[in-house]
Amino acid sequence: MSIQDAGVLACNGNADTRKHTGGDYSAITWDEVLAMVLEPAAKANGATDEEIREAVAMAAISRHWSTVLNGMQVDLNAFKSDTDAVLKLAGEKAKATN
Repeated sequence: MSIQDAGVLACNGNADTRKHTGGDYSAITWDEVLAMVLEPAAKANGATDEEIREAVAMAAISRHWSTVLNGMQVDLNAFKSDTDAVLKLAGEKAKATN
C-alpha cells in the first residue's frame, strides 16, 4: 500500500473534506519523516526517548490548535485579548490560594 492509499484510508472525512484540509497525507508523511530522519538525528544529538516523545506531543498539540484556529478564522487580536484575560484571572486565583 502506498503512502497516498494509506492516507486516504486513514482520513475519516469525505472527499470534499480531504480536498479542503489536505488531511489525506499530512499525518502519514510526517510520521515517516519523523521515523526516518528526525528521530535518529535527535538521538544522535543526545535526545532521550522521553524528550523525543515530549517533542512529538508538543508538535501534535501545536499543529492541532493551529489547524483549528486558522480553519475557524479566529480573530487573532480577540484571541490574544481573551487569552490574556484568562491567564490574568488564573494568576490572580493562584496567588489567592497560596
